Amino acid sequence: MIAKKKFMIIPLLFVVSLFLSCSTAGDDEMKKRQLEVRSELESSIAETEAAIDRVEKDIETASEEMREGLEANLDRLEESRDELRSALDKVGGITADEWDEFQRTVRRTVDNAKQTLREV
Repeated sequence: MIAKKKFMIIPLLFVVSLFLSCSTAGDDEMKKRQLEVRSELESSIAETEAAIDRVEKDIETASEEMREGLEANLDRLEESRDELRSALDKVGGITADEWDEFQRTVRRTVDNAKQTLREV
């Protein structure tokens, strides 16, 4: 009787360990993806904040007629930064099922931020 129980437990343990290793591998891959996206977002945020600093300094020394255009650029940069930060805040909470759509959204957000940087 004890021998039968051992034979039943061994396959069960194998299945459980296989499940856990697959789950861990999937978790590791998801964490890797999250880290890559987080890094890209942080880099874009840093670039955008550097541009914001430059525009703020330009506003301080700009003539009255130049100031309005610079302030509009500043608003666009701040909006881009806020969108990037919002995406960064969501990275850890995205499930595997939501990941592809989230990644497309992040790509659009980063591309829009880069476009704004080129234009200002």
